Amino acid sequence: MFWVLIFAAQAYGGVVARRHIPARNRVLCWYHRNSTTKPVEELLVPPAPLVRRWFAPWVAPNVLAADKGLQMSFYAETIFPWLLDRSLDTPPIRARRKRLVEGAQGDVLEIGFGTGATLPFYNREIVRSLSVVEPSTGMNKRATEIINRLNWSITIDALAGEHLPYEDQTFDCVVSSLTLCSVSDPPQVLAEIWRVLRPGGTLRYFEHVASDDPQRRKWQDRLNPVQRVVGVGCNLNRDTVGLMRAAGFVVGSVPQQIEPSFPFAAYLPFVEGVAQKPA
Repeated sequence: MFWVLIFAAQAYGGVVARRHIPARNRVLCWYHRNSTTKPVEELLVPPAPLVRRWFAPWVAPNVLAADKGLQMSFYAETIFPWLLDRSLDTPPIRARRKRLVEGAQGDVLEIGFGTGATLPFYNREIVRSLSVVEPSTGMNKRATEIINRLNWSITIDALAGEHLPYEDQTFDCVVSSLTLCSVSDPPQVLAEIWRVLRPGGTLRYFEHVASDDPQRRKWQDRLNPVQRVVGVGCNLNRDTVGLMRAAGFVVGSVPQQIEPSFPFAAYLPFVEGVAQKPA
């Protein structure tokens, strides 16, 4: 149902766009084997002006035209935040979010705060301060409502995680909940997290990742161009644990899990745990 709603939300823009794209190129958009490292717009060959005119307003702007000045889309800023809240507000996922943040303590930063779904589960008795970053205007609008309802004193920094506006070694803990799949430059984000964490600080994470099953990984690679559009930049096939280790974090054994309440759960294996910056 989740994916049906997503495709319905984009139907108008997608149908109009397809009228102007030859069938051969539509196949490329969906199945191009080398597309996992390319933006979707590289697969939309001439007539590009018509494609951009009709298609761009309805898809994720950071996917179709990153850093090219297109306005944020109605889908990405209005429909997608609502869909996330509806599809991920299940008892199993709420339990995982609670487990993720209830042990966060001291000065805490959450990157990719989204609609604020983790906020009810923080333990105020051990959190000295909570800072959050989220670049999406639509997400921030919904997050502000829950911040006000729960009476937290939080300012949302409306920016991406690649350039955090904090001094070195500011935080004891950083939280990432279904965020590293969507950031534009994961190594840079992790480098920034490392920079703002104090020695001995922790990165608490709950992320879906590239499958360690070869057959499922093939399908993740095939579906990733579509996911990047309907998921507003989200990637199915990121080796997030490997990226954390490459950034210098100490990460123990992290078994992949399947959360049945995830849409298309078999292709969204996830990991959760705590990585540490050495003291």
